[in-house]
Amino acid sequence: MYDLVVSTASRAHPWASCPSHIRLALLKPFPELRVRMLPRDLPYPMTLDDFWYFRAGDGGPEQESRLETAAVPHGPAIDYGVADAGQLLLCRGKRWIVGGYH
Repeated sequence: MYDLVVSTASRAHPWASCPSHIRLALLKPFPELRVRMLPRDLPYPMTLDDFWYFRAGDGGPEQESRLETAAVPHGPAIDYGVADAGQLLLCRGKRWIVGGYH
């Protein structure tokens, strides 16, 4: 279990509207934690229907709460994957969403 605390420099930052505490339920440690700018840093095009709402309690995706929009994700995202097999956390509105890429 990992707890991330996100602090932003201003209320105008794209992450400022989301909860500052993020609990990640991971089976093993992740060797890298980085920020990516979407869509620029994605290895291939993604849309928001590749993302799920993030469940605050146990740090996993809400399997019944998939985003259903073809909009392109944009802005900063937290990538906690290994090399190019990432898991992305992105602030959307007032909730974190999670999506993966390979």
